[in-house]
Amino acid sequence: MLKDKNRIKIQRLKKPVRVLGLHQLPDNCDIAKAELIKKPDGYYIHLTCYIDKQNEKQEKINKPIGIDFGIKHQLTLSNGVKINYRIEETKRQKKLQKKLSRQQKGSRNYQKTKQKIQREHQKIYNRRKDIKNKILSLLRRYEYVLIQEEQIKNWHSGLFGKQIQTTGIGGIISMLKKNIETLISVNRYEATTKICSRCENRKEDITLSDRTYKCDNCGLVIDRDLNSAINILKIGLQKVEETTIKNLPLDWWDVKPVEREATARVLGSNPYVRVSYTSVKQEARLF
Repeated sequence: MLKDKNRIKIQRLKKPVRVLGLHQLPDNCDIAKAELIKKPDGYYIHLTCYIDKQNEKQEKINKPIGIDFGIKHQLTLSNGVKINYRIEETKRQKKLQKKLSRQQKGSRNYQKTKQKIQREHQKIYNRRKDIKNKILSLLRRYEYVLIQEEQIKNWHSGLFGKQIQTTGIGGIISMLKKNIETLISVNRYEATTKICSRCENRKEDITLSDRTYKCDNCGLVIDRDLNSAINILKIGLQKVEETTIKNLPLDWWDVKPVEREATARVLGSNPYVRVSYTSVKQEARLF
């Protein structure tokens, strides 16, 4: 493999083949297996590599994190980080689908247009998969990851079904369950949206349109999704004997420099992801 020239040698081919993305391979990895895969948008090389864990450098964030999944903000973390993304159908894909509907089924032009649509579907799939992998890479750095069990199938049948399909939240939850050993799930019947994250007062008259949680007891004014993420963290940590909410430092909710750097580096390379920050401390002072 000629990594510096983006070339890789494949059996039965005389010349090395140019491959994009070889710069992503770590310097200390050993390639054990390579497969040539054909997809609608071209050919891919699937590499299986061995990496020495002792030499693998990945910054660990020694704190738990709670996650609230939503529609307006796809992921809201308990430290105030909001992750937004949505991969919708492209204009080219819609135009090709209209063109396909006017062509004779089974004709040569019909098959050509169909292949172009398949290539567009593959591009969208690759973009969504890249986002999921980057989010997983970021969350694996945390000591514990806490989520609330959600009925994503019910979300698809609601008013925002199309928006949910373009985000693939169900796929992210499945990846977290398979790949994160310290994942803690909170019962979906827990009223994390209605409970105040400061005094635990319950507020019943809160609707979906209320984007800000205002506590009538202690006067806390906080973002609705952020309040829910903090409650998920608090409730979930009760299951962990080694780490409880009482043992955490007073500024456990603040975004640390290592968290900002990791979020910017991991998610910043994808143009379809938008990251914003909400100061929990600032929100708590607004009463």
